[in-house]
Parts: sequence; structure tokens; C-alpha cells
Amino acid sequence: MDSKSAQIPAREVSRRPKSKKSSNPGMIYLEVLGTGAYGSPASLYIFADEMRYIFNCGEGSQRLANEHKLKLGRLENVFVTSKQWDKIGGLPGMALTIQGIGVPVLTLHGPPGLEHMFIATSRFIVLKNLHIRAADCLNNQFYEDHVMKIEYVPIHPNSVDSNESPGNGSSDGDSIELDPEDLNIDYYKPMKGFKRQLDITVDSSKKNKGDGNAFMQGQDAAGNPFDPSVKSAMCYICRAKPKEGKLLVTKWVETGIAPCPSLGKLKDRRDITLKNENVVLAKDVRSADGVSPVFVVADCPSEDYIDDLVSNPTWSKHQNLTEDPDLTPSIVVHFTPDKIVLDPRYQEWMQKFGPKTKHMLLNSACTSLGSEAVHRLQQKLNLFDEYMFPLLTGGERSRSCLLEYDDIIGIWKRNVIKPITHLSEPALPPRFKDLKVPVILGEPRMKFFARPAVGFETSEVVGLCPDEYLKEAMLMENFPEELARFKEKVGSMDKSSEYPNILFSGTGSSIPNKARNVSGILLTISENTRMIFDCGEGTFGQLYRFYGPSEINRVLTELKAVYISHLHADHHLGLYSLLIARASAFENLNIPFSPLVIFAPHQILFWLRTYHHNFQSIRKLYDLVANVSLVSDYKGPFIHKRKQDILDSLELEYIVTCTVRHCLNAFGVAVKHKSGWKVCYSGDTQPCVPFIKIGSDSDVCIHEATFEDELVQEARHKQHSTVSEAIEIGRRMKAKNTILTHFSQRYARVPVFSERLEPNVAVAFDNMRVRISDIPKIPLMYPALRALFQKDFEGMGIRNWRN
Repeated sequence: MDSKSAQIPAREVSRRPKSKKSSNPGMIYLEVLGTGAYGSPASLYIFADEMRYIFNCGEGSQRLANEHKLKLGRLENVFVTSKQWDKIGGLPGMALTIQGIGVPVLTLHGPPGLEHMFIATSRFIVLKNLHIRAADCLNNQFYEDHVMKIEYVPIHPNSVDSNESPGNGSSDGDSIELDPEDLNIDYYKPMKGFKRQLDITVDSSKKNKGDGNAFMQGQDAAGNPFDPSVKSAMCYICRAKPKEGKLLVTKWVETGIAPCPSLGKLKDRRDITLKNENVVLAKDVRSADGVSPVFVVADCPSEDYIDDLVSNPTWSKHQNLTEDPDLTPSIVVHFTPDKIVLDPRYQEWMQKFGPKTKHMLLNSACTSLGSEAVHRLQQKLNLFDEYMFPLLTGGERSRSCLLEYDDIIGIWKRNVIKPITHLSEPALPPRFKDLKVPVILGEPRMKFFARPAVGFETSEVVGLCPDEYLKEAMLMENFPEELARFKEKVGSMDKSSEYPNILFSGTGSSIPNKARNVSGILLTISENTRMIFDCGEGTFGQLYRFYGPSEINRVLTELKAVYISHLHADHHLGLYSLLIARASAFENLNIPFSPLVIFAPHQILFWLRTYHHNFQSIRKLYDLVANVSLVSDYKGPFIHKRKQDILDSLELEYIVTCTVRHCLNAFGVAVKHKSGWKVCYSGDTQPCVPFIKIGSDSDVCIHEATFEDELVQEARHKQHSTVSEAIEIGRRMKAKNTILTHFSQRYARVPVFSERLEPNVAVAFDNMRVRISDIPKIPLMYPALRALFQKDFEGMGIRNWRN
């Protein structure tokens, strides 16, 4: 960061509201962005007229905000309760989004060291136009702007176990077998020049404790990792500024005062003295100021924090109130894990807020993942093939829709759908039956209004209406007929062995959209063995949605390895949620734990270690193998000692990589099973010969096809492949089948394809699972797919199809 930018005062850097309707907003509500359900981010969105705030930003928050059209252009402050991935994993993606919108400054509030997230991601998240600030919430008491005053309530654990501290990773070391000196690996320091790409200031002021906007540069906020303050969690007491009273015309007329500049003083609560020396009191001609609503955001990450939480004196002025009922919180939002919510000490603390305070949980007790779009699309694709496009089982609840139809080609008896737009409150799990305080489970888009009225609004809560989606499909021109023709063509086609099968959890590039997640491919090798090719943000959520709560633990324990092709965020930012969920799966099934093998560019160590040392202890969850050590002509002396053991665990004859033409340290990969089948995956690349060589004679070539053929110049500029180039690579390597993926997000639900593609070339969709024998079915779907998505094609301006 240059010295000039460091000297800009906070009040000058911070962007003014685009349109200031009022200094005291008339409407304030809390909206659930992510419920904290298994596979879903934990995130709360605050709307206050011209200002926006987010409390916690778990992985996938960006995608949900996009789907639900939440306005982020005025988001300048993110408040974090704890430094765990389910609370912070969405920060990098959210930062990129608001940078693109034009927000100049993002301030992080929460436990010390949050800025390390952006230092750690500086190699793959480029923030050239967004200034990151980290507020010192331990030495400042509150944040305040013209809309809200938000008081910081830090809580600390009883003790810090040195064996579990995020700062302790030296005892076991990293098991990578490549010598860092021979490969010139810089393990822990940021990449050279990162300060020129990353603009961060840290508020280290120990003065002006009431000023939450005093920022200074240069101090390492993470401090000593063994200090309990570094492991602090943060709760927040939020109070909106009162709604100003209005000048009452009738009262003003009674005073006999002619219109004059003095009226402005009365509006501003100032008394005036008339020429006859009579005093007009402002309170006599103005309505009373509105009540300042109070709400609390609480998080007690573990039992170690309960004692400090419940004994914190800050709560006293908001609990057991008798003197000032206006300080009673209208709602407490609990990010606290459900097992801690059930602790008698926590229950007693909740009771002290009194009967007027509502309580809402945003944690794993919730069930909804928050997306309707993925279900809407899958419901339609399920009409083609129930194995390739099974109905998704994780998360969202169905609405009740009244609609009947006779058969698959859609002879509708009724055209009227009556969806229930107000979903009933979800039932609490049985373990909550003895709660002393009534609680509500959060649901996506559930709102709690703090002003003008107080209470819940659930008319926009996310729910599913499958019949509505089927009707949409069947009313598309020519679709029922084309679907029937497809069914007839594939009815007698043979089915091969169940294994291998390939599940595409994400087929989009760059950033997720509501229908297409970023890169993730699950290769099921055999009944008990799986590996993943790339792991973009939201990959675990997609897997949970696909397999559901009954199967996901088994699938995770069968997952032996993850291959990361290169270190762009859309290919590996979902790794931590996968690691954490996988560790929990072994515990849930009471199975001895084994680390996940990560094949990745060795530069990923900076990201892994920085996170481990500053946020969450993850070192024992993985075993790293550098991609470069798997290149066929690798001459270095340091090959992983356990290479054969790893191959045996994956039931593979070999796994081989090659460098590809995309960015530095980008790799393609090919795996061959001991039974003889072979699968290769390009990662991101322009057409390149090394990948053709390692993928020769593959049964399945999975290749990126980011752009349509007409955009070849853009493909060259961004170092990607077009559809025809990807198909040609599959043809040159003599692959038996080619599957295209990694499509530009300009193709929202369906990529550009031609009906005259070869019968062994398929286009991938999110949540599509294929066996080798299924691949020839996919080109037969194209006439029906074009009918189903005709509006998308028209929107892309596609009229004439070419090979």
C-alpha cells in the first residue's frame, strides 16, 4: 500500500450513501441470507434504508445474495462473530462482488486477525480497487454511523490449549515430501509485491475507545496465537438511531409564528425565543422521536466461552429490565452451535432477556440451504433421466401446489397453480423440546422487522413447488414432443457398470450463479472409493444437496483424495468446508480418521498454513502431494514416500499430471484404474499437447469449454478453450468420450451447443451424474433441451447453429 492511501482519513475514504433519504431510516429489517444449516453459510443481512450490513459471511453467501437479489452496492461493513470457516468462508467472494459493484472500502469487524484472510488469499484474490480495513474491536467499544450504533461484546475462552491453538502447527509439520529449498518454495511469506495488489489497514488505536472508526496502519492484529484474546469471539448489541419526530403543522400554526428561518431550529429540536420574548419549546410543536430498536447478534462457539459470555456485565442493561424497557432487545439472533444453545447456562442467559424478546437460531439446527433455483432446474432435467438427474434431497422444504397431469408428455388437467406463499414455521428438532425459551429456526429470506412495525415476515421464505416447475417445462413449445422422442430413442440403450461414475457439482467458471456453481467433479471409483477434481466454493453444499443427510457422511468417509488443478479461487476455495465436514463425518460414523490426500500446486501451502495459523486448526486433516511430483518426466529427488500407498488406496494404477497453458502452476491430470479404465481432466487451459499426451486413449476426457466458438479471441486472452477446441482435443487424444464443462457464466443455465455434436461428446450440467454408458444419451437430449431452454437461447442471441 502506498503512503498516500495510508494517510487518507477514514471519513474521506468511506463512501457516502448514493441517496440519503433520511439520517434516521424509517425501515429496518433483518433478513436471513444463510441459515447455517449443514452445507449452508451462516449469514444475516441488515437492511436500513440507504445502508446495508452483513453479520457473518460463510462460504456460499455470495451465491445466495445473487439468487435472492440482495443489494450489496451499499455494503461497507461486515461483522464477524468467530474466525471459523462457516462464518468467514464467503468473505473473498463477497469482496470480489462488491469491488465489481464499485464499493471502495470494506471494513471487517470482529475478532483480531480477520485481515489475514485477505493476506492469505492475495495470491488468487486480486483486490486492486477495494480497500480492506480491520477494526480493532477489543480496544474500541463500538462502531457508529448515521444509522446504527453497534456495540462490540468480545468473549474469551476459559483457556487456550496449546495443542489445538490455530497458531500451533510446528509439532507435526507439513508432510509434503518436496524439499522447499530445491523447489524454491516460500512457505509462509506473502508473495512478492502483494502489498501493491492489496490495500489493508488495521485499526490498532488504543485511544478514543468510543471511536470505532479510528484506523491506523502497520500492527499485526493477530498477535500472539496463544493469547486468549486472539481466540476471542464477538457478540454485537445493535441499536438504530431514533426516528426523528416531525414538525406538527397544527401545533406550529397555534403559536402564530410566521414561516421563517426559526422553523428550522424547531425541526432540529432547538427552542426559539420570539421578538416578544415568548419562548416556543421544540417539544411542544414536534412529535416525539421514535423508539430506537435494539437487537443482539450472539455467538458462543464452544463450551469454553460460556462462562465469559454469561458473566459479561455488558448484558446487564439489556436483561431483567425494569427501568428502561426501550433497551429490551426485540430479537436475539443466535449463531451459537445448537449443542451450546442447549447448555443450561446458555438457556439461563437467554431467559434473562425477558418474554418480549424473540430468539432466532442460525446454526445446524436449521435445515434449508436457501436455493430454489437449483431444484427448479433439476426437477426439469429429471424428466430426461432419473439416474443422471436425480431429485435433490438436501435442504429446502416443499410448498403445497395443486396441479395434476396424466403422463410424461404433459396433458394437463388444470392450468391453475395455488402455491402456498406462507410456509408454516419449521418444527424444532426433538432435542429442543425442553428449551426454556421459545426459539424460531431461521429460514432463507425470513425477515424480522425492527421498524416501523416489529415482527416476523415470512411471505418470501424460500420453498419449493415442484409441480410449478414441471408445468413451466411442459408448457414450453415442442418440449413434450421432443422429450417423448428422446425417451423412445434411449429406451433400449445398454447400461455399463456402475463404476466409474462422475458427478458434476459445479460446471461454471469464475463466480457461481444461482443455477451453476463453480468447478467441482466427484469421481466415484468404486463402491467405497472416491476422489474430487477441483473444489470450488460451495462444492460441499452441492454434495450435501445431492446426497442428503442420510448419505453424505458415508460419501465423505469414502472420499480419499482431492485434486486441485491450479490456484484460482473458483477451483479450490471450497476445500476448507470439505475438510471440516469430512472430519466430522468420521466422528459421526465412529470410524477411525484418515487424512484427505490433497494433490495440488505446492504454492497452496501458503494458503493452508496461513489459515491454520490464524483461523482454524486444520493441519491434521490433510496430507499434501505436490502436482509437480506427478509429472511423468519429473527429475526431482523428492517424490512422496507414500505415493504407492496413496495409489493403492485409490485403486489406481497411476495418476499423472502435466503443466497446461493457463496460468503459472496450472496442471492437467489423468488417472488410470487397475481394471483398465482411464479418465483425464484438463483443469483450465488453452489447447495444449502435453494434456493430449497424458490423456491418450482415455475412456472419458473432461475438458473445459469456457467460450463458444465465436469468442475465440476472448478465449485466447483469458487462456481458455472454446467448445470446438475442447472437442478437437478429445478427438486428438482418441478419447472414447468427451464431456465439456467450465462454461462462462454468461450462459446462465445452459451453454451454447450444437445438435450435431458427435455422439460421444456431452455437455455437463450441475448435479449431473453419468456412467460411461450414459454419455451417448446426452447428445440425444439436445433437441429437447433446446426446446426446454429456448428463452435462454433467445436471450443469448443464438439463432443459427453451426458445428
